[in-house]
Amino acid sequence: MTTTNVTLKDILENSAARFGDKAALLKKSANQWQAITYNELLGMVKDFGTSLINMGMAKGDRIALLTHNCPEWVISYYAIVTNNGIAVPIDKELKPQEIRHILEDSGAKIIIVTKEYLGKIEEICESIPDLKDIILITDTSRDISMPKDLKEEMRGIEKAWLTMVRKIKQEHESEIKEIEKLWLGFEEKLKSLKVKKDGLIIEKQNQFLEFSQGIACATTDAPDVVYFDDLFGNRDLIERTMNYDDVIAVLYTSGTTGKSKGVMLTNKNIVTNFIGVKHLMQLDDSIRVLSVLPINHVYESTCGVLAPLFLGGTVAFAESLLKVAQNLNEIKPNFFLGVPALYQALFTRMSAKINSSMAGRIMNTNPVTRTLITSKIRKELGGNISFISGGASLDPALQKGLRNLGLNIYNGYGITETAPLVAVNSKVGGDRLGSVGKVMPDVEIKIVNPNEDGIGEIWIKGPNVMKGYYNNPEATAEVLTDGWYHSGDLGYIDKDNFLFVMGRVKNLIVTGNGKNIYPEEVEAELVRSPYIEEAMIYAHKPGTTDEEVRAVVYLNQDALDVYAKEQDLKELSKKDVYSLIRAEIKKFSANLADYKRVREFMIRDEEFPKTSTRKIKRYAVDEVISVNHN
Repeated sequence: MTTTNVTLKDILENSAARFGDKAALLKKSANQWQAITYNELLGMVKDFGTSLINMGMAKGDRIALLTHNCPEWVISYYAIVTNNGIAVPIDKELKPQEIRHILEDSGAKIIIVTKEYLGKIEEICESIPDLKDIILITDTSRDISMPKDLKEEMRGIEKAWLTMVRKIKQEHESEIKEIEKLWLGFEEKLKSLKVKKDGLIIEKQNQFLEFSQGIACATTDAPDVVYFDDLFGNRDLIERTMNYDDVIAVLYTSGTTGKSKGVMLTNKNIVTNFIGVKHLMQLDDSIRVLSVLPINHVYESTCGVLAPLFLGGTVAFAESLLKVAQNLNEIKPNFFLGVPALYQALFTRMSAKINSSMAGRIMNTNPVTRTLITSKIRKELGGNISFISGGASLDPALQKGLRNLGLNIYNGYGITETAPLVAVNSKVGGDRLGSVGKVMPDVEIKIVNPNEDGIGEIWIKGPNVMKGYYNNPEATAEVLTDGWYHSGDLGYIDKDNFLFVMGRVKNLIVTGNGKNIYPEEVEAELVRSPYIEEAMIYAHKPGTTDEEVRAVVYLNQDALDVYAKEQDLKELSKKDVYSLIRAEIKKFSANLADYKRVREFMIRDEEFPKTSTRKIKRYAVDEVISVNHN
């Protein structure tokens, strides 16, 4: 198959022709990994696509997706885009009002949702006039092996249960709300007193959550709720022609600086990413992926799911974050996408395991015996995997640490607006620690308004650049100039054409004497302290002119408990904690120029609010900082 002007429809049909009975998708059900072959996937896509057309999906209609990572998401996405619809993936972690913004802004006509998120939609759907239908994916939908008659029997039981719980909800709504209020108050007390949840509290919490989630799911079984399973079995299939330049997805940005915007991506944007990934990473149909990151994010959907299916590989969906290690060992993937927070947790866990014994510490210091450790680690993780890091900046020290443990980890750079890949360290282009690699084929980069160090804003041009922001020509005009996308990121290109990303233009701090401070650089130093879990740097004006660097930090309570024990203290006083953190900030700022060093800091009692890719929502924290300073 030639890759010139190819569409996702062409790709799926070609993959089915070449790899018909090979597993395209894997998911675990009843402790068994179950496969959907390429032939089955193509058949399901055509069948479900016919139902969407029969439900009224016209060319250009937006169809929303609100699910966890699962085969139904892939079937739905393909069915939408190969029949001239536009997919609108939604982050499952969003609050109902945030989902409302996306549904209203996109004008979504249908939403496809898994049962656990149905309550969020029922809460807001009556006030969204464009939303005509809800397609519900239930637990039985996910069980491929269950016979149809048993599925229907289970659905009957489920409907009876929903009717009963709805009745309870209607008759006891005020009591349920009061219980929710009491539990939230109890959790706040636990948090303020820094009481760790023991087994009893967790057991009670799970009991309450199971009941409250059941109540939330027991929404009105209205006529506009259609079961996913009921949309298969069409005898006369309808197929539409797909065009190379069609807009196929509107993805709403994570919103680290405010309300999200809908990024319009075309078939061309997505397909050129496939080709770039294949070339730079030297991938073929042997690719085997474990999908972990949120599938609504373009990094996961393009590079972690759709690209492997383009190549004829296999995608397995992780059961949960808690079972990633187990699933890695079971699936034995050779390609894995992650974000720095995930890799930091992996590194911390592996390092702790090695350092928990004297033998481990000794073996790790000897280059000869270290190979035994690295070999065991690779085996535990499933074998020889290429780990790719994206979504946020990867600390070079973390990358080096992981490589010392025997892991092949490559750092890349992408943006939702570029579908997403721009550059990546790779087998073909080379690999340089601290950089995000070399630019993808057919993509151009220029550094705009560089300073004396060659650092300026990164502009990007190529077939991967979005068409624009949906229904927002003003925002589009602000970031697109003659096909060049203004990334808002600061960076430079070295003499060997490796791209380095320094931080965000909006986050840049400029001192009174013109010195530039990149908050991300300072934050990376601070979180090297075992006691600082997260950090956010900001500028504060103590006077009327000059700015100084300040920090907000969230601490690692487990590490503090260990420290207290080492100091023979029952617990640390507030003064003890502040003295320790001040010393840690001074220690880990030693490698920074004096003007970059943190002068004052605040301690948060809870984690920072984050996007689904674990980026801190700075605008939300800035509001708190402003209130505190005022």
